[in-house]
Amino acid sequence: MNQVPALVVRAALLCLVVHGAIALTFLQLGRAVPDATLPIALAVGSILAWLAPAPRAHVHDPSRASRLVVGLGVALLAIAGAMLVVGSFATPARTWDGATSWELRARAFAAAPTLEQPFFRDPGVYGHTREYPVLQPLLLAGLARLGLGMDGARLLFPLLWLLLLGVVGDAWRRLGVARASRAWLLPAFALTPMLVDPTMGGVDSGVADLLALLALTGAAAGLATRDVVATAAGVFLAVVSKPEGLLHAVILATVAWCAGEFRMLCAVTLGGIAGAVAWLPLYAGLVGESLAVPELVACLATTAVPILVSGALLARYAPRPALRLGVLAVGAGLALTGAWLLAPAFEGLGARSGVLGVYLDGLERAKARLVELPRILGWLATHAVHPRHYGLIAWLLLALAIASRRSSATQGARERRVLASLLCLGLAGVTLPFLVSPEPDLGHHVRSSMDRLLLHWLGVAWLLAGACWPKAQAPAETGLTR
Repeated sequence: MNQVPALVVRAALLCLVVHGAIALTFLQLGRAVPDATLPIALAVGSILAWLAPAPRAHVHDPSRASRLVVGLGVALLAIAGAMLVVGSFATPARTWDGATSWELRARAFAAAPTLEQPFFRDPGVYGHTREYPVLQPLLLAGLARLGLGMDGARLLFPLLWLLLLGVVGDAWRRLGVARASRAWLLPAFALTPMLVDPTMGGVDSGVADLLALLALTGAAAGLATRDVVATAAGVFLAVVSKPEGLLHAVILATVAWCAGEFRMLCAVTLGGIAGAVAWLPLYAGLVGESLAVPELVACLATTAVPILVSGALLARYAPRPALRLGVLAVGAGLALTGAWLLAPAFEGLGARSGVLGVYLDGLERAKARLVELPRILGWLATHAVHPRHYGLIAWLLLALAIASRRSSATQGARERRVLASLLCLGLAGVTLPFLVSPEPDLGHHVRSSMDRLLLHWLGVAWLLAGACWPKAQAPAETGLTR
């Protein structure tokens, strides 16, 4: 019975990947995206999910959730879902980025699903951040052109929310979290204030942070459960969803690499390269530059080879800590050297008119702004622990960390280690935009962006909470097959 919802979740995730791959390919060819792309992606994604099912989780779960708890949880999810649907239909985008970037580009694509139009190509036409990734605008436009209109197309947001819950719930099931625990953990995650509060953005606000959250959560769930397909799919979606996805891909690759998980490292690398090849040439074109796909593939592959070779050595020989650090250092050094030598091929990404160029030019600013790092970390901690933003997840993780240190149980140690490393690196990465940003008023930048950047890592935090939760069975090893 559990395989049916798991298959639906996997099919929906792969549908997004297939849609993005097809649509971005047409845009790179200078062609209009066919209206049939979304139905075709749904069919192909379903077939791929059937042909490549998730690794089986041999978890015996004898627990039975209380009917009262299940009923209350379902009622809360139904009420929240209905509110999100009403909110999606009732208003257009309710945030600055949602109105001026994501929805405006969606409306342009709904009128003509191609980049070859004045909105994207004419420098005399104002387009706020029109070089941002276009997956969400294309999804909205695709639904609108299928007959839903732009108002009806906003049903996408509650559907992505449901898919996010499915990804987390299925990952918890495969990690061995008992039904009784999942019955109240899932509503607690779903009702996180940042997701459902209409005054703070929320699922139906129109920004792409929900899609970025879904992508990163899918990749993290795949990494924790050794699911190469979900990992590659999540990383691809992360890169083509928001500019921060490139950093997310690097963080995921770092965790898989340092953990010596070669298959997962290959999945992250493949997904990251595919996403970069799908988006970066479009980005360069939108900022008035050019980036040839063959050169881009060669550069990315050359940079990835030392990482993959060193990762294979770690997985094959499992050296002692000192030698392990040496292998990692050599691999990182060769990768950075290759990236430096091939940097001229990426000159188009440094165009000052684009978001990547602005941040790449900010490396010098970061040196001067390091003195602000304590304040930035203080703001980060304040946002993370504030119940009005993220509920009690920070305090729950702290309590679970204390409890796990007092426990002698080793079950799930690998999953906890991977997810904890991912979350720590992710939170460290949240500080980077504030260090390199040209925004002179740091306090204003924090108030306008910190909560949304932290939102990307919410799914990882809840996956970690599930991994730390008492399991439904007590074998020494995880029930997931390789």
